[in-house]
This record gives sequence, C-alpha cells and structure tokens, in this order.
Amino acid sequence: MTTARTAVLAAMVLLAAAPIAPARAQQGMGLIGHRVVEGADRDTIAARGSAQYREIMICVDEAPVAFQDVVVRYKSGGSQNIRLRQRIAAGRCSRVVSLTGRDRDIANVDFTYAPAAAGAGARPRVQLYAR
Repeated sequence: MTTARTAVLAAMVLLAAAPIAPARAQQGMGLIGHRVVEGADRDTIAARGSAQYREIMICVDEAPVAFQDVVVRYKSGGSQNIRLRQRIAAGRCSRVVSLTGRDRDIANVDFTYAPAAAGAGARPRVQLYAR
C-alpha cells in the first residue's frame, strides 16, 4: 500500500471517530469525571474541580449502557434524583439535564444501570459532562 493511501485511510478513521467530542464541546460541556463500569448494577463518578454547574450530560464510549436512575450529590450535602431511563449506545450521550437548587457544585454522581449487550470484552466508559 502506498504512503498516500495509508495517510488517506488514517485520516478517514480519525474523521469517523471525531464527531462525538466536538459535539460535546459545541454544547459548551466540559468533562468533569469518568468511570469504566465493570458490569455491576451501581457505580459512582467523582467530579473533578469546583464550579456551579447548570446542566449535566452523560456520555458512553466502548459499549452501550442502559441507565435507570442517576443521583447528583452536591458538595453542600444536597442531592438531585434524575430518572434517566435511557439506553445510551456507544459513542452517544444522554439528553442535557438541568440541575436544580442554588448550590450546584457537584461532589459525585451515582447511577444504576444494566450493561446492554456488547461485543466480547467491551467495558463501557461512562463520562460526566457539565456546564
């Protein structure tokens, strides 16, 4: 295979994988935490940093995940329950969820889920975005 063909194929692969991250960035979302889930039915993502967020979005890579409930826990001690009830395919994101209350500095997010049928050995990476 020629060098030019190899370069074109490499560019095509990168372009095919690229649309997800720019879409998140265009929505003004920043990654504040992630977790590779192991197949249990409950997990937690610890949020990095300190900020007053208005909205969150959950994205999944590598394999799909069927979410049931999400609980956002704030550093002030309060929490917000979100009934996500959504199967998110690999490379996709949830809807944008508005956060309530005055003190919206996120400590962590707990979620219950069921890994959806995936390829052999694929472990979903759940990412928490906020703005």
